[in-house]
Amino acid sequence: MTNTHREKISVITINLNNAEGLRRTLESVFRQTTQDFELVVVDGASTDGSVELIHTHADRIDRWVSEPDGGIYNAMNKAVAMASGEYVIFMNSGDTFYEDDVLARVIPQLKGKDVYVGDLHRPESVRNSSKLRRRSISITSSRVRFPIRLLSFAANDC
Repeated sequence: MTNTHREKISVITINLNNAEGLRRTLESVFRQTTQDFELVVVDGASTDGSVELIHTHADRIDRWVSEPDGGIYNAMNKAVAMASGEYVIFMNSGDTFYEDDVLARVIPQLKGKDVYVGDLHRPESVRNSSKLRRRSISITSSRVRFPIRLLSFAANDC
């Protein structure tokens, strides 16, 4: 995934002993229709085959490390320090993009804001379906450090 220019987005995946979830996340990231991003994986010294999975895909992962850490926020900050993108998106192991063109649609929308959040829902006719999946993405400037307190608001509050 390494490009000849600086990537605007760093996709960060945090993992600890969740090889199956990590596999799903990596497959979702690899299916993105744009390659204008970098992939950073921080693993907390997993013993379940996660490290072997990372080695299998090392040619498609820009930077990675597997070592003990001080918890999820420590791992997130470690990953941000490793990242070179202007924006970061956190995809914990097991997370997937809703569609294969999410990043291709989001990248043109980034206009120097500190936080970009998108949230789309299926039409009302299928809202109560058991197959309903919420689509959301949150991309944060790499200047943000964790833990942070997230605020929630309704769209009509804007």
